[in-house]
Amino acid sequence: MRIGFIGPGIMGKPMAKNLLRAGCEAIRGGLAGSTVMNAKAPMMMDQDFRPGFRIDLHIKDPGNVVDAARTVDAPIPLTQTVLEMMKAPHHDGAGAGACDHSALLKYYQKLTGKVLHH
Repeated sequence: MRIGFIGPGIMGKPMAKNLLRAGCEAIRGGLAGSTVMNAKAPMMMDQDFRPGFRIDLHIKDPGNVVDAARTVDAPIPLTQTVLEMMKAPHHDGAGAGACDHSALLKYYQKLTGKVLHH
């Protein structure tokens, strides 16, 4: 797979898809690869967000971390950001909270106004 410059216009979307596919392929064989990623990456590209573990339930864990950090005045800006990203599909009103963490793709699609497909 070749990855080129993600430029403006009609070439940007196909190149972004190639970049996503290449990223998944690169991760797949390494320590960051997982069975979950192998199953979810193609599903996300097909806009299939059937839940494994609903994001509404997943929000609880980083929420507990943020609450605990607040009690000891520990700064955790990245965890707070991830929590806010996870809450976005929950508050979207389109039922994304019943999807699993792959619904975060919907967060990025809403930000960019672009929808990724195979």
